Amino acid sequence: MAILATGGAGFSGSNFVLDWLAQLDEPLVNLGERTCAGKRETLASQQGDACHVFVQRGRGARGLPEPAKAAFRLRVSTDEVYGSSHKTQITPATDRPAHGQRHTIDAREIERELSRRPAETFEAGTRKTVQWHLGHRERAQRVQGGANRERVSQHYGEEVAA
Repeated sequence: MAILATGGAGFSGSNFVLDWLAQLDEPLVNLGERTCAGKRETLASQQGDACHVFVQRGRGARGLPEPAKAAFRLRVSTDEVYGSSHKTQITPATDRPAHGQRHTIDAREIERELSRRPAETFEAGTRKTVQWHLGHRERAQRVQGGANRERVSQHYGEEVAA
């Protein structure tokens, strides 16, 4: 079975992609955009991995490219996937009323449909995430500056705090 991950070049999506490929020997089609949020170096370790197919796709692109069509099984996404779409163009997920207000994953469907269980508790995963960020401060500095700062300011209509 192939999995399609949208937004797989961004921060959350690339973490999912790297975790999936590290734990499973199953193909993953990574549909993403390499922009300010999508850093090339994040997925550099996956070049040449037969299980990882990266399909670069711009935010305004319509439809799925051929390599991704057969893999549409699971989607992990965040609000960044929607880009600057107007709120009238987005249909909220009625089964997840808080979606878009905060990032959550309800793993019950994944457990039921794919027989997968989280390898970490929420607490352990949060601790590891914070430790990772503390050990990679230079990445945060790159993300907080330059073109990404301008993009966030333009997208959200406000100046980003330093």
